[in-house]
Amino acid sequence: MKELFPSGWNPPRKLSREAMDGLRTLHVHDPNTFTTPVLAERFRISPEAVRRILKSKWTPNRLEKAKILIKERRRKMEAIERRIERERAVKEEKHFSVR
Repeated sequence: MKELFPSGWNPPRKLSREAMDGLRTLHVHDPNTFTTPVLAERFRISPEAVRRILKSKWTPNRLEKAKILIKERRRKMEAIERRIERERAVKEEKHFSVR
């Protein structure tokens, strides 16, 4: 694995804990239908990420869950703020190009 990921595993798209639990549930419910490639496509992540999620047995304790939730909320707010900024920039660009 170190040869494939020399700087460590850092997937470009990360799933929330809730989404990971949903992915696991689908696979446990019907592993023949919800194979790794199907789950990768459905959740728009790599098959390697799906494989790692299904293999992982780690579950967070209460404190870790709280920290994860705070981090996920912060990421979500940052994404919303970035989207608002992009939309604002597009509106300003259109406004100035009309004149």
